[in-house]
Amino acid sequence: MVKKMGGKMLWVLLGIIILSSGLIGLELLNSGHDWGDDFASYIMQAESIVTGRPSQFMEANAFTINQSSINLGPVAYPWGTPVLLAPVVAVFGLNMIALKSINWICYLLFLITLAAGLRSKLSPLSLIALVAILGLDPAVLNLFNSVASDIPFLLFSTLTILLIGKVIVERRILSFEWLGYVLLGICLAISFFIRTTGIVLLFVAILSEAVLSIPFFHRSRTPDLELARKSDSIPLSRTRINWRMIFLRAIPYFVFLGMIGVWYLLLPSGEGGYLQSLRAISAREIKANILYYLGMPQNFFAAIPFFPLVFGATLPFFFTGLVKTINRFFPMAIYGMLTMGVNIVWPANQGLRFLLPIFPFYLFFLLMGIEWYVRAMEGIERKIAFSAAASFVLLAAFFFSRQSMELALANLQNHREVSSGPFTPASQEMFNYIKTNTEQDSVIVFFKPRALRLLTGHPSLEWNNPSELPPGQYFCFYRNEDEGHQLSSADIEALQGTGKIKVIFQNSDFQLFQIIPAGGG
Repeated sequence: MVKKMGGKMLWVLLGIIILSSGLIGLELLNSGHDWGDDFASYIMQAESIVTGRPSQFMEANAFTINQSSINLGPVAYPWGTPVLLAPVVAVFGLNMIALKSINWICYLLFLITLAAGLRSKLSPLSLIALVAILGLDPAVLNLFNSVASDIPFLLFSTLTILLIGKVIVERRILSFEWLGYVLLGICLAISFFIRTTGIVLLFVAILSEAVLSIPFFHRSRTPDLELARKSDSIPLSRTRINWRMIFLRAIPYFVFLGMIGVWYLLLPSGEGGYLQSLRAISAREIKANILYYLGMPQNFFAAIPFFPLVFGATLPFFFTGLVKTINRFFPMAIYGMLTMGVNIVWPANQGLRFLLPIFPFYLFFLLMGIEWYVRAMEGIERKIAFSAAASFVLLAAFFFSRQSMELALANLQNHREVSSGPFTPASQEMFNYIKTNTEQDSVIVFFKPRALRLLTGHPSLEWNNPSELPPGQYFCFYRNEDEGHQLSSADIEALQGTGKIKVIFQNSDFQLFQIIPAGGG
């Protein structure tokens, strides 16, 4: 895919693809949310920023986290996503479509950033293919409906990797000699501010500096050395220490540390739960995670018929692109390996969303591999290879866009409403009953306690230990949930039989029980 194309025509086509992605993504946004529960914590953190009470949030959420019988995660997530949500919360309140629009905006900016950053790396048709696949893939666009850190982190982590390539590897100058280094430090800090695993990007930057001392990678910069010399941005002299360049190269890390220091001064940290989770990992879980994440990437192609075979067919081209270009694009490779390593040692499986930040670079190396094979051929063979590659991209775009548009149409036909989750009529009826018929400070035991606290204001916790009575005043049983996150229906019947709980409200999805204290009637 190495055909030539004018710059104006390229950006027109890219603009059409990005606009199409934006329109489909906008139509995919629904007015509800799934039962994931993390979203509630992000929104409550944003509310606490708006009201100026982060400490009160920490106290309330610490009760939920520490008193639950299941490890729900950290007391607070990194504050980057709540900071992005805070203006929306301040203006629109708990409007889910407005809150999800942050994902929509960040994804469009991601596509623009990726296209601009890789414009000089890929051929025009490969760049179009990259943006089309990412812009139309329903597996990615469906993430718009999750109020979480996934899409904002994708934007800033991608921008960080591109800046590492420009500033550290190529020593390019952005207007001023120091500007690129400052921007890199800002992006490193924002990425970490959005997701704790953003610390990986700091190691990518450091390792990229170290890798450049290896001749194999140092030689890869030869085309850029003349520009570097003109800007006095050449590597350190072999005969004397260039303190000026040492200072410039240290700027990103000073900026990173400074911004993180301000963050910790202004907002409380509650991410200790991550360390507890990491301590809980076992060798068996690590082995299971390796198998899990090796099989997961194929689901990015799930809209294509026989997608496991399609994914398998991309692997030779990916590895070819990786091997042939790693001396120029090693930050992407380092980032991919470190990200997979972090996912493997994480106790809870996170699905596609934790692979999303490295998926664009998988596609990048895949397309570089295809380009290498096409260039290696001549005459009719090159034309056949080019036609086959173009056909694959067109078919992928067709299947992706068809499924995405079908999902968007179904969403609009349902008036953007969802059939399950905390915003269905049955859920809202239950939450409203709790708000109007129970004591404000009473503790409600629920399988998604943070969602309940967001929507009722009640302290809440999760409990699935049948050997002990839930530690609260009320217990809400969700009829459609498996037994892993709450007491089972058999446990409920046993407690009812002993008179320890009694039904005070029920509808099609829920039963709300009052917990009778010992000696009570």
